[in-house]
Amino acid sequence: MKLEGSCHCQSVKFSLQSKHLYPFNIYYCSICRRTAGSLGYAINLPGYADILEIQGKQHLSIYQTKLINEKTKEVTESHSQRNLCKVCGSRLWAWDTKW
Repeated sequence: MKLEGSCHCQSVKFSLQSKHLYPFNIYYCSICRRTAGSLGYAINLPGYADILEIQGKQHLSIYQTKLINEKTKEVTESHSQRNLCKVCGSRLWAWDTKW
């Protein structure tokens, strides 16, 4: 299935192929809920990163979550990269080498 999307202001547009029969999954990770500004859930659009086509790459910004170990208080950076539009602030997609 071909997935297409954009940020709110249309500065960034993207398309990719997904192997899933349904175009989205409900995702309930606390980091995604917080970065989405939601008490509920975020939407996960699973697709192939190697064929992701992006228009407006110059308008992308990447946020990486800081993780705090509760016992040691050590701060590390998440492997996940959350991509946002610099112009309107729309959350676009997250990517992680582990996925």
